[in-house]
Amino acid sequence: MLCTPFVSRPEDPERVELVVLERKGNPGAELLSRPPAGDHNYVLAYDEAESPRRFVRRVLRRTRQALRGQRELTKVTCVLGDGAPAVVAVRTRLVRGLLSALSQHGVCRLLGPDEQSSGVFECVAAVTPSLRPGAGLEVRLFSVSAS
Repeated sequence: MLCTPFVSRPEDPERVELVVLERKGNPGAELLSRPPAGDHNYVLAYDEAESPRRFVRRVLRRTRQALRGQRELTKVTCVLGDGAPAVVAVRTRLVRGLLSALSQHGVCRLLGPDEQSSGVFECVAAVTPSLRPGAGLEVRLFSVSAS
């Protein structure tokens, strides 16, 4: 009788997905076209009573907390708000921080209103160099009138 030794394999990490809402309103079908399907899903929404910088700190802190243990960030969906210059700089820091936490084959989706397309693509240009090899970056614009 042959006896095979028991070899323990490390468990696959649990998948974490984030939805970050920088704007109020309803992105509608674009957001719901691919809802979060991770083992752990989080929705972090901007509160008008907080500054954009405070929002970024809160989102990044909660992301670190969500990734404790055997977990990996597999998908981030960011619904972007207005494109005021001060907000764009803070937004870029937010997306860069989220990209640094994204798993190697993870996906970051940026959703923005079509009237803010230039601000959305400025953000894409600024954060693309931070994207890990193998990770994906998707951009979708939605019509505010349809929301």
